[in-house]
Amino acid sequence: MITTSVTTKNLIEVFTNASLTKDYHRIEALLDDKGEFEIQNKELEIVDSNKAAFLSWYIDKLEGHTITDFIYDQCVGCSFGEQIVLFNNGYFPKVQKDTSDRSKVGFRIDTKDNKICKIAFCFVFLRTENKYIFECIGKIINDAVKTGSSMEEAVADFNANPAYDHFKFEQK
Repeated sequence: MITTSVTTKNLIEVFTNASLTKDYHRIEALLDDKGEFEIQNKELEIVDSNKAAFLSWYIDKLEGHTITDFIYDQCVGCSFGEQIVLFNNGYFPKVQKDTSDRSKVGFRIDTKDNKICKIAFCFVFLRTENKYIFECIGKIINDAVKTGSSMEEAVADFNANPAYDHFKFEQK
């Protein structure tokens, strides 16, 4: 009998496809029962969770969104060289808490014994630019002012534009 070892890359691809098709049973089967998975709590803080909490959080995110694209990249931060997957150009599934957050996020996925044993948020990528939100908003508003809008008009247009919903944050 020949057995084939599943590589981390293969598991990331399977996880990506299961996320695209919202195959919740497949996602659940990929995750190690004793794994550690990062999620956002109700205060939008990143916290560690177990498999059940991650599945509940991630399924809720998938139910409310459609994944339209994905990018494979590599971490150049704390897990240098590790594979990363970014959904919807990095704007899914994490919600930005405030303008000091980076604009994009990816999943760093660790595997062991043909299971995903850890999923963590990653913010620094090799090929994908990832500015802080305040930099992105500032450029959009500044560009509008340069083309003739007043600052008030530029801010109002920005806030009313659904294309920038991924940059929105709750003020406290």
